[in-house]
Amino acid sequence: MAGNSRFPPLFDPSSSVRCRLRDISCDLAPPLRFLPNGNDDAPSQYPARSCAQDPDCAGPPGRYCSGHATGSADISPRRAPRLTLLLLAGSGEAPAIAEGLSRRGIACAVWRAPGARLAADWPVPVATGDLGRCLSDPALTAVLDASHPFATDISGQAARACAARGVPYCLLRRPEWPRLPGDRWTPIASEADAPAHIPAGATIFLATGREGLAHFADRKDAYIYCRQIGAPDGPFPLANGAYLIQQPPFAVEEEIALFERLEIDWLVLRNTGSTRAVTKLLAARHLGLNVAMIDRPAAPPGIRCAATTKEALEWAAAL
Repeated sequence: MAGNSRFPPLFDPSSSVRCRLRDISCDLAPPLRFLPNGNDDAPSQYPARSCAQDPDCAGPPGRYCSGHATGSADISPRRAPRLTLLLLAGSGEAPAIAEGLSRRGIACAVWRAPGARLAADWPVPVATGDLGRCLSDPALTAVLDASHPFATDISGQAARACAARGVPYCLLRRPEWPRLPGDRWTPIASEADAPAHIPAGATIFLATGREGLAHFADRKDAYIYCRQIGAPDGPFPLANGAYLIQQPPFAVEEEIALFERLEIDWLVLRNTGSTRAVTKLLAARHLGLNVAMIDRPAAPPGIRCAATTKEALEWAAAL
């Protein structure tokens, strides 16, 4: 059966080195400005590395994906930045936003959940640790939330903290994928509801990450594939399925060939609106596959939203 197929590992997790400034935890303090790559006047603060990307959180080609040493830090007081902004990462746009902030001379730090894989070598300091501590830092003057579209806990916490302190907050909220005539979508309110909408005997491509496998623990009548870009922590947790180890990007033609090879008839997908993840949806549309489309959570009420990287940077520059 096609369900027993496995792809050879294409990614060495040992090559992933967390990009992190020495002695910086989640404090936003000393103002930093980064000089362009190639400056040899001062030692680099980061080692060269190859970035480890997940399918929906990948840095753009070149600067973020080539495995390079970043530029040097200039902490001269005469170049003190005019703003201290916290960028919450997790979306595919976050590296480009960090680059844009750096080019505009906007002092910022980037934060992502502890233990999460960073998508890039960042041109700004990386804040790690408890988000609440970062949000309460006296140096914080604005928050630009470019976290994953489904990271509702992060966005909610940040929005509430900013409202309480009177700190400007903006959420990057890209447009959702539209449903087109002929699409075989089943709208799903939450990821936990997906198994109830899929019939017995289905071969499923689960595109929500390995955390979503727990929802299918009782679906022994279906076969489930879950794609990973790095070696998993352990064996596949279900008796009826397998991991696929592959590295993005994935072209539409490659996704079509993969779905045909594995005899997929159901795709479980979150409506992130991502231009990188859309190739799975386009492949399913081409093949006429059923799609369990998980609705995006509503944004926190009464907040400022930006639909694009450009809008987000314009908001930050206007502060």
